[in-house]
Parts: sequence; structure tokens; C-alpha cells
Amino acid sequence: MVSWFAVDNSYTVKALYRLGFSWPVISADYLEKSIEALTTPGFFDD
Repeated sequence: MVSWFAVDNSYTVKALYRLGFSWPVISADYLEKSIEALTTPGFFDD
């Protein structure tokens, strides 16, 4: 059985932003490199 529920991280994001943390907009290049890293042999090995 699958259950869905709403998640809201806006409070945490705002608090981190006030502390100087920010994240760039995710690009297609970033996604491609991330997926490539995940499919690299041994990525999930201990």
C-alpha cells in the first residue's frame, strides 16, 4: 500500500538561506552528471 502526504521544507530552506546557504538552479548538465555518477560501477558499494 502506498500513502502520499504533503511535505513542506520552506521553513528549513529559509533558515539555511539566512545562514548563508543557497543552491544554484539545477541544469540539464548537472542532472546528466549526477545520473552518470549514480550508474558508475561501485557507487553504492560499502
